[in-house]
Amino acid sequence: MWPGIIELFRALEKSGSRVSPIIDEALRNLHGRLIVDSDDDFEEDVNDLKQTSLKYAAECLATDGFAKGRASQRYSDFSRAMEAFVIGQELRSRKYNGSYLLRLLGRLPPLPSPKTTRIAKPKRQTRVKKNSPLPKDDSGG
Repeated sequence: MWPGIIELFRALEKSGSRVSPIIDEALRNLHGRLIVDSDDDFEEDVNDLKQTSLKYAAECLATDGFAKGRASQRYSDFSRAMEAFVIGQELRSRKYNGSYLLRLLGRLPPLPSPKTTRIAKPKRQTRVKKNSPLPKDDSGG
């Protein structure tokens, strides 16, 4: 797939076509397919997740000197969007006496039971060394 795209861009450059408008149109088309305009809170949360994940992915692919800083910020934005999505889902579920989180956890495999490990007590250390001579008493008595 990628070699075909590279060949397409080379052919467009040789023909004198401007590639930038083509890319802009492709991005608008992609944005139109991914982002759904709606007044629904659910769609708004999903759109926010899509946008922040794409921004994070783009910054992870960047190679300039400030890319790590921007990627860190985009990851924070994505984390907040994910948190808002989960909270929104839970609030909507609770309106109808349900729980999004319980349904989500019900789909996961069971966690292994924790093993109880006994913590060994440290051995007591003596302060007097066995082979050390006793101090002499100079009190004279």
